[in-house]
Amino acid sequence: MKTYHQLTHHERYLIGVMRTQKSTVVQMADRLGRHRSTIYREVQRNKSTYDGHYGVDKAHSNALARLRRCRRGPQYSHQE
Repeated sequence: MKTYHQLTHHERYLIGVMRTQKSTVVQMADRLGRHRSTIYREVQRNKSTYDGHYGVDKAHSNALARLRRCRRGPQYSHQE
């Protein structure tokens, strides 16, 4: 069984680039070696409600903020 790892800033950057290239979620997932549902959730969670644009830096800062609010404690580290 694979273990779960948070998306890195570089992976989020690549998602942003591939979205501008009109890549499908399946293509993005294959290229990043992630499951398609991971990519789909990331994009849905962090796209702008105004224009549907996926902002890489905003997505990463939101992820770090969610990590800081996590109640699991400091034993879970994050990747930057």
